[in-house]
Amino acid sequence: MKLTPRLKRMLPALFLLVAASAACTHLFSSAPRRANVNPQPFAGCWELTATAFKPQIELHGDEQLIDLPSALQLLPASGVDGWQQEGLTLQVPSDAKAGSLPTGYWFPTGKSKLFARLTNGFTSLAFSLTLKAGELRGTVQPTWDFPRHRQSADVTARRRTCPAPSFP
Repeated sequence: MKLTPRLKRMLPALFLLVAASAACTHLFSSAPRRANVNPQPFAGCWELTATAFKPQIELHGDEQLIDLPSALQLLPASGVDGWQQEGLTLQVPSDAKAGSLPTGYWFPTGKSKLFARLTNGFTSLAFSLTLKAGELRGTVQPTWDFPRHRQSADVTARRRTCPAPSFP
């Protein structure tokens, strides 16, 4: 097959399009299926504690992109803005340390399990948590828009009081 000058000029753009598609597929391919389960037992604010990400790898400054918030607020309402439209509304409570990714989505994956993702569309923190004895326990994994060695951390979330809503 002979490449015309026009096709030769288009090749870099086509390559970037294919690479971007592959990156987005990698970023969101790890989301489990949503279960038809009442989300109310999970709803509310949760204080987070987590171990360090393992294995420890050199992130060359990208560690700031996966800084965990100090708390999460799981709302039982469908998201209406941005990435929240992928499930129920996930946000960082207004009185918590924000971390690097302030919003996302979540949904139950079983009667006592949930999946949550904080994201900006390029980088995300994917949580797989199980509710047991009033606590959420599980793992959090950073995902990137390019191939990188997988890491995870153990995470525990304890119920806390949500801040009062603020209206403009």
